[in-house]
Amino acid sequence: MYASAATVPAQRPVSVPGLRKMKQEGQVITALTAYDASFAHVLDAAGIDV
Repeated sequence: MYASAATVPAQRPVSVPGLRKMKQEGQVITALTAYDASFAHVLDAAGIDV
């Protein structure tokens, strides 16, 4: 599935206090490792938290 920039909502950077708040609220936190810039861009566009 592909999405253009117009269909992906802007997302603020996740901070440590933000992660703490997500945990306290019981939200699911997703985290993946990106080994290069191109994969990091894909994860960022997909909305991965960390």
